[in-house]
Amino acid sequence: LVMGLCDRAHAGLFIALWGITQALAQGIGTISAGLARDVIGRMSGVVANGYIAVYLSALTLIAVASAILLILSWRGQLRAEQVRSPWSSLDQVNADQIIF
Repeated sequence: LVMGLCDRAHAGLFIALWGITQALAQGIGTISAGLARDVIGRMSGVVANGYIAVYLSALTLIAVASAILLILSWRGQLRAEQVRSPWSSLDQVNADQIIF
């Protein structure tokens, strides 16, 4: 699905940028959640409060993202059938005639 957003000439760059973005998001998320857990746990004196705060914030963000996607879907602004992938014609390649 995501590869449909780029052309064939930039596919490698797109995959690299996608990987870097995911790695940065994972690292920043892990560090910030750990800091929040430690700070809230130390301030409240109860370790469980730190975990509760982190998981509730994650649950809230998932609910907000899901609500946004549902609203966009209901308004008709998310139309996957309008996106034409540059890779869509690969099913017409005669794979038995390709010489390696």
